[in-house]
Amino acid sequence: MKKIGISIVLIMCCLSPIISRVPADTNWRDVFKYSWPIGSPPRQILIDNSGIYLCGVSIVGFSDTVKGLAQWNGIEWAALRDSAGKDGVNILPICMAKDGNNLYTGGFFDSAGTTPAKNIAKWDGYSWSSLGAGIHGFQNESHLYKTKGYALTITDSGHVYVGGTFDSAGTIMANNIAVWKDSVWLPLGGGLTADSIQILYPPQVRSLISKGNDVFAGGYFSKTGELEINNIAKWNGSEWFPLDSGLKGGDCFSLTLDSNYLYAGGNFKNADTCSSPGIARWDGIQWQSLGSGIPAGVESISAFNDILVATGSFFVAGDTMFSRFIAFWCENPIIPKNIFASNLLLLPDNEYSFFIYPNPSNKTINIHYAVYEDGIGILTLINSNGTLQKKLYSGFIIKGSHELVFNSSDIPSGAYFIQLEHNSKIKTRKIIIER
Repeated sequence: MKKIGISIVLIMCCLSPIISRVPADTNWRDVFKYSWPIGSPPRQILIDNSGIYLCGVSIVGFSDTVKGLAQWNGIEWAALRDSAGKDGVNILPICMAKDGNNLYTGGFFDSAGTTPAKNIAKWDGYSWSSLGAGIHGFQNESHLYKTKGYALTITDSGHVYVGGTFDSAGTIMANNIAVWKDSVWLPLGGGLTADSIQILYPPQVRSLISKGNDVFAGGYFSKTGELEINNIAKWNGSEWFPLDSGLKGGDCFSLTLDSNYLYAGGNFKNADTCSSPGIARWDGIQWQSLGSGIPAGVESISAFNDILVATGSFFVAGDTMFSRFIAFWCENPIIPKNIFASNLLLLPDNEYSFFIYPNPSNKTINIHYAVYEDGIGILTLINSNGTLQKKLYSGFIIKGSHELVFNSSDIPSGAYFIQLEHNSKIKTRKIIIER
């Protein structure tokens, strides 16, 4: 008995630093709950007016198997496929960036679709094309960290910047970062390197983001020329600048911007003197933490309007447990819905999506559904005998994504069915209520 008691105390001591609450932790939301049944965490996440995109994924979803590139359709992650049904780059796409209708992707590959392309390519909505001879030439191609394009960003001038592990772009020498400008590759000063180059973990640029014509770079590096720069830096078009003393105790894997902040995600422990495990933000003067952070580390982040989404191999964000692989930060108590509803054009013209969670449930049930057109809808709870247990909603439902939260505390334990009827179409989901 003493051993059991000691074990429980030790477990609680180990968990307490992870789940201790700070006020800002209420901003982490589990919007994507149960949207990731099986698979690996994504390499990059991107949000714009057309929706939420993931790169470098392998997901066995509710209705589709997705590899390479994916888009959130309001209910689950769906594959991006061309008119011929081909997924495009699916060997190892790692990063992406959009410029209007053009989607650029970088990674470790020799072709995109049927087009030869060395580790970087462009999709214009109809076909793939290469960017000159691409990026290549990393000196130690035999180990895990061979030539890869880890990061992409596009400035207001339309110049495409790529970062990764490479020493040349096209025909010019470039240390881990280069720019595609007027159909020609150019270096950025002396690039981003380190004092000592480790064979198993060379210096690398893992993330890029631009504001106007300024470019921010994050990764694993400690200098440019003779200037000390710790894992994050800014390029103003002609030279590099540090951001205070940078990110310490780990690397920067992802950067994103909103109207007020530059956000950094990775496996670092501190931003300058600020304790900020896994994630931090820069206001132009100093670094700030986001609640108690994500101690397990962040692989990718993306910000849009009032929201920030983070992905990685974690189950805890702030004090929110079981945020499997993906977490949501929003300081506005009202979550903007339009970012999720905008992707309903991916649904077939005569379909809608419908799922419930958690299942089984002992109290609160979340009913998430998306319809492709306006119309009259009814949500009902039906018992195992097929009779009506409770009417949950009846009325007009507009086109878009919706969520209804149902308190089942007054419903006896057992097997039930939640039925959605909309414009004479019916879908049913089974739910187990346990006490």
